[in-house]
Amino acid sequence: MSVKIIDYSELPLLFQNIEYSIPENVKKIREKIRKADGFWLFTPENNHFSPGVLKNLIDWLSRPVSKIEGQVLNVK
Repeated sequence: MSVKIIDYSELPLLFQNIEYSIPENVKKIREKIRKADGFWLFTPENNHFSPGVLKNLIDWLSRPVSKIEGQVLNVK
């Protein structure tokens, strides 16, 4: 098994005005997830839930970014 850590600290907040012209750092993370067989999420608890930055990452991964490219979390 090969494990890679994805740094998503520079990920912009999901904002629908930029959703269909996604930023370059979002494209890079989506491509890494697309190529992976699966992924794990590790995070500290924040107020009995996951931190907002993790929710933001999941939002970027779970939404289609064009009419051709859908979300990248299918079958992961």
